[in-house]
Amino acid sequence: MLVASNIAGRLRVRDEKLRKEPLAANIREKLLETPGVTGVEANPRVGSLLVLYSAAVEGVESILELISGLLDKGVAAVAAGMAGNCPRALPVIRPGSRERC
Repeated sequence: MLVASNIAGRLRVRDEKLRKEPLAANIREKLLETPGVTGVEANPRVGSLLVLYSAAVEGVESILELISGLLDKGVAAVAAGMAGNCPRALPVIRPGSRERC
């Protein structure tokens, strides 16, 4: 894992493992549950994760530890077949349609 940028309240990390979309989405969800984290953008195309956080609530070290741990656990889960358990794709809802998810 490489810290691409670290400005108070804004952290970007890059890792080849983040190119796996299910893993990147899982890490994004876990980070959003962390107190002090206000936003997370995952970009599997380039393998990066942008984390917006309140430096007064959460320190960058603990966020990096969490990401590192999730990367290690997540790769094993994806390799064990997590991709086969992904929910089906949501239907496309067209404007004016009464169909809902």
